[in-house]
Amino acid sequence: LPEIEVVGSWRLLQVVVTMRGAEAAVLGFLKRVESDRKLLRVVGFEMRDEGPNLIGSATVVGFSPLAAKPKDNADG
Repeated sequence: LPEIEVVGSWRLLQVVVTMRGAEAAVLGFLKRVESDRKLLRVVGFEMRDEGPNLIGSATVVGFSPLAAKPKDNADG
């Protein structure tokens, strides 16, 4: 599960994902994360060669604005 922290009016999400696969698949996944329209970035990356595959992890962070709280329209 991701770690979530509130910073000002933004929500910061951080998650470590583990990966295993062919080099092209791993690099393709990381490229899709970085190029997505959502505010996601890879800030840490650790891989090792294990035969025909790579195995390792990546730390991904993302930001999203906090939703504005709805105003209470009830008559007091």
